[in-house]
Amino acid sequence: MGREIKFRMWSKEYEQMFDTEGLSAMYCVCEKVAKKFVPEVSESEVPMPLTGIALPFQDDAVLMQFTGRKDISSVDVYEGDIVVVTYGKWYGERKGLTRIGTVIFSEVDAKFAIKINNSKVEIGFHDSDKNGIEVIGNIYENPELLKS
Repeated sequence: MGREIKFRMWSKEYEQMFDTEGLSAMYCVCEKVAKKFVPEVSESEVPMPLTGIALPFQDDAVLMQFTGRKDISSVDVYEGDIVVVTYGKWYGERKGLTRIGTVIFSEVDAKFAIKINNSKVEIGFHDSDKNGIEVIGNIYENPELLKS
């Protein structure tokens, strides 16, 4: 079975998070906008690049991809989420230690990782299998969680 690909979007203008369903609704609106510029083409035939160009929220949008992982409460984990990492038994004397971090996509390693707050440490998601991860917010709606 393949990994699930989905996104959520933060709107800077409206200061609101949109889930996949919200993005789908916006895509439908964009199809209608694209249709306005190419009236001889039916809505179902509007090419993807044209709808992409017509996105009214393009400069406003921050897209965040689902990592394919869930936290300890079965909440989907996305880029931009703020998480609490509790070190597991594999970390010996650090077992039970908690750290706050942000879920990022590491361009260098081409993978999702957790950047530990106030540190240069990044934990790969393979390490997260050995730790407890809990989503406590995201960088747009809860930036105060990173100020500790």
